[in-house]
Amino acid sequence: MPKVPVQGDTAKGISYEFDHCGDRGSGAKSRHMAIFDVAMLRHTPLPFLIHDSAIIKFVEHAPVRELLSVYMQSANLTSRAGEPKQVFFSFDATTAYGQRAEELVAAT
Repeated sequence: MPKVPVQGDTAKGISYEFDHCGDRGSGAKSRHMAIFDVAMLRHTPLPFLIHDSAIIKFVEHAPVRELLSVYMQSANLTSRAGEPKQVFFSFDATTAYGQRAEELVAAT
């Protein structure tokens, strides 16, 4: 029976670590994951990105406003099919993030 890798175990000697610079808080993990996802969108053939609002619920408001700006800039990226890349984001608390967040959401 093949061994199924579990947390801390490695398959074929390969392991990956997603370091958060020592910050083990939920906000840092969510923020870093969102940044990683956007990097994958920018630097791979990935045509779109989907994020749910649960990703950012532990992140402070200022970084979320910046993330919305980064999402908007993704429209300037082009997929292999020549189409603009897209970000789909479920955002359920626009007013809590301020006027700039409301403007960004309304524009898209």
